Amino acid sequence: MKQLLAYIIDSAYTGFIGLQFFSSNPTSEKKNISEITTTELWDLPIFNCSRDDILPNVKIIPSYKYPWGFSSKICFESGLAIADQEFESRMVWGRYYHQNPLDPKTGKVIGMRPTLIIIPGWLCSSYSIYRQVSIPFIEQGFDCLVLALPYHLERTPSKSFSGEQMFTPDLSKSLKAIQQSVSDVIQAITWLHSQGSESVGLLGMSLGGLISGLVTTREPNLGYSMLWVPAACLEKPMRHSALCHHLKQRLFAAGVNLRELNFLSKLTEPATYLPAIDRERILFIEGLYDRTIKPTWIERWWKTWGEPPILRVPHGHLSGLFDESLIDQMARFAKSSIDPPPVL
Repeated sequence: MKQLLAYIIDSAYTGFIGLQFFSSNPTSEKKNISEITTTELWDLPIFNCSRDDILPNVKIIPSYKYPWGFSSKICFESGLAIADQEFESRMVWGRYYHQNPLDPKTGKVIGMRPTLIIIPGWLCSSYSIYRQVSIPFIEQGFDCLVLALPYHLERTPSKSFSGEQMFTPDLSKSLKAIQQSVSDVIQAITWLHSQGSESVGLLGMSLGGLISGLVTTREPNLGYSMLWVPAACLEKPMRHSALCHHLKQRLFAAGVNLRELNFLSKLTEPATYLPAIDRERILFIEGLYDRTIKPTWIERWWKTWGEPPILRVPHGHLSGLFDESLIDQMARFAKSSIDPPPVL
């Protein structure tokens, strides 16, 4: 029954994405791959400067009051400047779900709690599902910050849909989008620590899992990292997943070849690098019925990182979002990762 439900949910979402691609009018063209053949993911100054230099000036905008707490919008300028990038994507937006109110004088949350940064998946077009994911964490003593990836949600350029411009035949632009995603998350971590959050962790889903994995290789100040049906690489889903069928057609029709796609994929594959935190504080969540990010792809990454804790759950790519017991398990893992062990 769970397998059938997982298939129905994934198929319905894949069909919806197909309609968006069918009705869109892409303008991006393939550019010379030589622009990225000598680029290293971590060569940019943003990844090699002090915390003071990357601390963003965050604007918090009060939004809604819920029975479990408050929802606020946050906004700051991305620390990674990309030439010719649309204005919308230069600004980082997110939703900040916190139990305690904002101080009207300082604009800060009163009594900062441990905070979970949630990185949504590719083509995410609404915060609402991740607000529901946040509630069990809030009940367990966390606040949650859901960050929009470049070219998603409020960062979507005009005349495109959320996430469409993240991957285009211009592979150099795609690489820069990955770099900017990692940079934005590191800036958010830095800001939360500056506000007094005693622990900051990550929960990344699908493409957000790939981004979280890359951040995990560069951020020793992470309390924990949870990788939920994470994209272990870019090339395999783009070539073999039904969700990416229209993207694959668009890339290959523009002249992108497999060698170029493999190069981009290898450069951004988290398993290429070593994690910066203990493996006991890393949790993989694998969907046994997932046809978008196949379990075998995740298993290879998991083994490369020394077999950290893993949950193999009877879900597809998206059905786990509606499983409260699974989210409770992740909340308990996050709590156990930051609580000191008892003194014997």
